[in-house]
Amino acid sequence: MGGRFIDPIHDGLGSASVVRYEPGRASVRFGADSIVNGASFRPGLPHPGGLASIFAQGLDVTATIVAGPPLPLELAGVSILVDGHAAPILAVTDLGHGRQQINFQVPFEAESNRVEVRYKGLSTFAIPRTVAPGIFTLPTGDAAILHADYSLVTASNPARPGEVLIVYATGLGPVKPAVETGAAAAGPAMLDPPCAYRSDLTLYAFATQWRPFGSIEYAGAAPGYPGLYQLNVRVPDIVQAGTRSLSLYWYGCWPLGPPEYEYAMSNAVPLHVQ
Repeated sequence: MGGRFIDPIHDGLGSASVVRYEPGRASVRFGADSIVNGASFRPGLPHPGGLASIFAQGLDVTATIVAGPPLPLELAGVSILVDGHAAPILAVTDLGHGRQQINFQVPFEAESNRVEVRYKGLSTFAIPRTVAPGIFTLPTGDAAILHADYSLVTASNPARPGEVLIVYATGLGPVKPAVETGAAAAGPAMLDPPCAYRSDLTLYAFATQWRPFGSIEYAGAAPGYPGLYQLNVRVPDIVQAGTRSLSLYWYGCWPLGPPEYEYAMSNAVPLHVQ
């Protein structure tokens, strides 16, 4: 039997994926909730400019293939489009047991969540939910938070009251001056929300209750790496010592539509305070 047919797959949560099959040929397989924020790994597509991952099956790769900037639009035979715009790819990784991971940047030009993965002439489509920005963590469990001297904030090297920390995140949207999709910012480029009203970007810390934490002195692209953002945050002069749980909340501006309530706050990461 010849021809192609389209098989819709729904997850019951408002997201859907569609696979285009052709007899005798294999396509990449993944669900809409297999698309995640590249820092928090929460299901959904981050803001344009942010980093995302797709966990899939069906790619013929046996090793990690990493691309450096400028990022290519095709890697290991894989290409991705978001809202019809080509997405730069950072890496294609074999996870074993028939599963693969594709890391990519959501194009700044994207205005919808429609994702297409092309591989060996076939396409797989998905429409994931929107997800909040994410804060990066390290394999050690520590957050990607640095002191001003670029040393890592850890339990043995905690943040100090009054100092400025660098928090690395992704999915914070457009910046100004604009940075080309797939390129790294050459210098400071502050957030430039595309909404007519102001967005409130707030860090919250949890000890005994949620409350705003410190003051954000810079929020924008991190120079040198595509899709990476940084927040320069001044620790309050008076702050409770110990390990706090830090989250990022962006209120009011969602270029690809608002997320479901439970996905409006970023992942919580540990912050060690002296």
